[in-house]
Amino acid sequence: MVNLLSSAIGGDSAEIRSAFIQHCDHDSNATLPIYVCTTYGADTLRAWRDALVRYAASGRAADDSIGNLGIATLAALDRAHDAPDVPPTVAGGTLVRTARGVELRTWDRTVAISGPGADSLATKTGTPVWMQGLCRGRDRMEWFGGHALGGPRVDLFVMGFCPFARRLEAQMSRDLAKLAPDRVPVIAVHYLLYLDGDAPVPTAGSLHGPRERTEDVVQILLRDEHPAQFWPYLALRSTSDEAWELLAQRAGLGWQAISAIGHKVASDGDALLLAELERVKRDFPHAPGSPTVYWRGEEVHDIGKVPGFTAPPHVEEKCPH
Repeated sequence: MVNLLSSAIGGDSAEIRSAFIQHCDHDSNATLPIYVCTTYGADTLRAWRDALVRYAASGRAADDSIGNLGIATLAALDRAHDAPDVPPTVAGGTLVRTARGVELRTWDRTVAISGPGADSLATKTGTPVWMQGLCRGRDRMEWFGGHALGGPRVDLFVMGFCPFARRLEAQMSRDLAKLAPDRVPVIAVHYLLYLDGDAPVPTAGSLHGPRERTEDVVQILLRDEHPAQFWPYLALRSTSDEAWELLAQRAGLGWQAISAIGHKVASDGDALLLAELERVKRDFPHAPGSPTVYWRGEEVHDIGKVPGFTAPPHVEEKCPH
């Protein structure tokens, strides 16, 4: 397929044919060599298709086997044009900011990384990362998502009404009350959702139904807009099924803030949940259920692995994701 395309595009020019093939990655270790040609948009795909059609019309591809390959190549180009998304590739290494740009350095190669997410994590000395990227050519990737490894940070994955998450949040709240401020790590709470394919428009669903969707939105808004009241609210929610407005008031929010949250739940709730779903899928796609704890960028089986925290009993119990 690559040789056919290179002949169609380059014609009699060996230089052009060779330059095209250099835009393809060749896996020489595969049982059958694998080529992945990089493209730069719909215009490029259309140009390749037009070149292949002209090549067929010239009579150079009259052989049946070449004709069958040409049909398959045209179909592949049409699929790529109609669905240009490239599946992300998982990578790991050290993300370094250099004069040339951001680079991912692994044990055997250096990969140029583009995209704002990579730039925000890269440092001159290097940041260990787990990442997903979109291949953009030989040793070039566009940042799709990921997270840093090794920093003193807890990433907690929960569902608003999961009983096992509520039990963990109750224990964490008690532990946080005992910790000196300088011993409290950064704690980022994320919500596990799924894409509801039965809905008429893209919608983020939650395992325990519509009421949990509302609760997740409330907690997301508290997390992002009222961090001082977030953990007091979680501590109250861990032992209560009362209306969120009552718990938010007990956590220290005034009526105006509670009213504003109510308006955003109604107007922005779907968008907030979809954004949360995309962030988790992009940066932490392997969280198996609620609750899941990541410490220093790696999954741990219980919060007791984090200095200053105590694991509640039955730490393996989860609401499945």
